[in-house]
Amino acid sequence: MDPEHRLMNEVCIWCGEHGYLSFRTNAGTFLSADGTHYVKGLPQGFPDLLVLRPDGHACFVETKVHPRKATPEQERFIATARSMGYRAGVAYSVEEAVSIIDGV
Repeated sequence: MDPEHRLMNEVCIWCGEHGYLSFRTNAGTFLSADGTHYVKGLPQGFPDLLVLRPDGHACFVETKVHPRKATPEQERFIATARSMGYRAGVAYSVEEAVSIIDGV
């Protein structure tokens, strides 16, 4: 398992332990068994995790491992979500994800 997927899983585990629902979105371009590329799921830029809080708020968390950075599409989605009042951001650790989710 690559480090980014490991971080995603750790954030999902934390969410479950604290009463939140988390969903891995898996949006993007995929390669089929015959080698064909196709776009599946949510639009480009949609963050890795959608987190639903028990208080009715939704949060968007893009997980990254240094030195990787969010793509321009991911940055635009995060900015749009924030402008609409949602909690959204890029997390390089479980602690940073918790900060986004809890709004700390």
